[in-house]
Amino acid sequence: VEQTSVLAAAAAIVRGTRALNLRMVESANPVGVGQALTYTLHYANESNATISNVELRLTTDTDGSTVDDAGGGTESQGVITWTNLGSLGPGEGGTRSAIVSVSAAAGTQLRAEAVVFDVSEPEKPTRATAQTPVGDSPLIAFVEVNPDPNRQAELINVSVTVTNPSTTTTRNDVKVEFRTPQGLTNLSSARISSGGSCSSGGCSAGQDVNWLVGDLAPGESRVVSVEPIIANATVNGSVILY
Repeated sequence: VEQTSVLAAAAAIVRGTRALNLRMVESANPVGVGQALTYTLHYANESNATISNVELRLTTDTDGSTVDDAGGGTESQGVITWTNLGSLGPGEGGTRSAIVSVSAAAGTQLRAEAVVFDVSEPEKPTRATAQTPVGDSPLIAFVEVNPDPNRQAELINVSVTVTNPSTTTTRNDVKVEFRTPQGLTNLSSARISSGGSCSSGGCSAGQDVNWLVGDLAPGESRVVSVEPIIANATVNGSVILY
C-alpha cells in the first residue's frame, strides 16, 4: 500500500491593528508549463476611517514566469504596481488582476506576493501570498493563511490544498499533517475540518492535526483546514509559521 505524507508551510505576521485587507486567488493550481496563470487581488478597507491614498503591488516569480498583462498596473522586473487606487472609505474595496506566462520547469514552485498599503504608512502593509506548483510531481501541497497580518484574538483560516498532478496515476492513502504552531489558543476539534483529528481531541502547540485524505485520482485536489485563534499574549511583530 502506497502512503504519502505531504508537508507545506506558510508564515504570517501578528499585528494589533490592520486597516486594509487583501486576498489573492490563482486561476489554476497546479499550472502547466507554458500555460497562462492569472492572479486576482481583492482589497478592502476594514477600518472606520477613509484611507486617502492606497497602493497595491504584486511581485511575481521572474525565474519562472513572464508578465503578459499587468491589468492596468505598471510592470518592472516582475513587480506590478497599481498607484491609481485612490481613496477607500470604510468597507470599500476593489479588485485587480494580472496574467503571467509560466516558463518554469515541471516540479518548480512559483511564488507570488502581493502587498496593499496606505502610502502615508508604507511600513504597515497587508500581505497575501500564493505558491503555485508547476508540472508533474507525485503530490503537491501548499498552505494559505488568511488574513495576513493576523491580529490578537482573531479567528483565522489556514488551508492546506493537496493535489495529484498526474494525468494517469492515482495516489493512494494520502496523508496530510499540520503541526500546531506557537502563538495560538488551543485548537479545538470544532475548528478542524472534517476528517482531521488530534490525539487529545484538540491540539496545543507542537501537536499534529492528521487527515487521512485517502486516494487522489489524476488531477484531483482536496482541501483541509483549521480555524485557530491568535492568542492575546502573542506579541506584535511575531511571525507565526504554519
